Amino acid sequence: MAPASSPLVEEDIGILSGLLDASSRATSFEASYIKYALKIGGELRRCYPFLRSEELADIVQDTFIALWDKVVKGNLALNGNFYFLLITIAKRLAVNEIRERQRYQRLMEAIRAAIAETLRETQTGSAWKRTAELGFANEVMAHFCRLADQLPTIQKHVALAMVQCITADDYTNRLGNETLQALIFAQFRIPYSIEQIKVAKNQIRIKFRRILNARAL
Repeated sequence: MAPASSPLVEEDIGILSGLLDASSRATSFEASYIKYALKIGGELRRCYPFLRSEELADIVQDTFIALWDKVVKGNLALNGNFYFLLITIAKRLAVNEIRERQRYQRLMEAIRAAIAETLRETQTGSAWKRTAELGFANEVMAHFCRLADQLPTIQKHVALAMVQCITADDYTNRLGNETLQALIFAQFRIPYSIEQIKVAKNQIRIKFRRILNARAL
């Protein structure tokens, strides 16, 4: 004798059937969101308490986007526990978010180490050291990264090339203008001159120094 379906599965048969029917898909999708969004958010918060509220909210939203993608592509089956499917998707997305955060943290650590190496024994280097000692290094880097999005095109290209250099395992002494020139041409196919790169790099350093000094004082 086959085991009886759980009440949860029985409740979800209507939602699942509606999702598979194009005429009722939108209504059933909304019903699934109303029923499970808060429950998924609560389970994620229990499993991953270190994730911020906005990160958890994004994961819940992305879970239902993934569900919709499954429905549209015909990959949603009627058998199985619907909530289990949703929470499996949500936890996979949460793990991806954690991995991305760890990658970002490693990147920031590499950038901070490279800056410390590059600016050592300079006035700006002293300001950077004070900022790190006061615990503001991440804040300064985040501010600078936001600024980078607003840089003129050539400065943005140089900044991206500099980040590639200083996050490499052998970043020491890799910030030469010729290296930056080659990286930029390889990525963007723009043949900036060495003089253009020098000017752009100097302008970037001036902007970074202003941010740094304002926080280190």
